[in-house]
Amino acid sequence: MAEPRFFCDDHLWRLARWLRAAGIDTAWERAIEDGLLVERARAEERTVLTLDRGIAARRNVDVRLLPSHDPVEQLRFLCEAYGLDPLARAFTRCPMCNGVLTEAAPDQVEVPERVRSCCDRFWQCDGCGRTYWHGDHVRHMRARFETIRGGDAGRPPGPTSPERPSRPAR
Repeated sequence: MAEPRFFCDDHLWRLARWLRAAGIDTAWERAIEDGLLVERARAEERTVLTLDRGIAARRNVDVRLLPSHDPVEQLRFLCEAYGLDPLARAFTRCPMCNGVLTEAAPDQVEVPERVRSCCDRFWQCDGCGRTYWHGDHVRHMRARFETIRGGDAGRPPGPTSPERPSRPAR
C-alpha cells in the first residue's frame, strides 16, 4: 500500500506541522479557497483532511473528516486509520514547508554559536533552506510519537536519535 499524501485545509496548520514532523508528505496553504484546495488535492493525488463538513461532503476528491480539534488527537486518529508509524520517518521533512531534510556539513550552515557548541550534526530543507539540529524539542515530540504508536506514556523521553534533526535556525 502506498504511503498516503495529505492536504490539510487552512485551519489545520498545526496538524500539518505534526504530520510533516512525522515524515508524512503533507501540503498546507494559508487561506486557500475550498474549491482550489479540492482541485489541487485531486491533481496531486492527496487526501484532503478537514473539520469542515461542507468540504467532507464533496464527492470529487478523497476526503477525511477529522473527529477532533486537537492536532495530536488528529494525528493519532490518522495513524490508526492509515496504519502509520509516526516514528518510522520522523524528522525527515521540514515542518514549515514540507521539503525534504538532508544532512548538511557543519561548516556550511549558519546557526547560533550556542547551538554550534553543543551540536555537530545539522540538516537543511531542500525547499525553504531552513537549518535544523537536535534539541530538547525533538525529545518531546518523539515522546508524543511513542505515545501515539502505543509506547509507554509514563516513561520519560529518551535521548534524541543521532540520525534526525529537531530545531530550525531562526
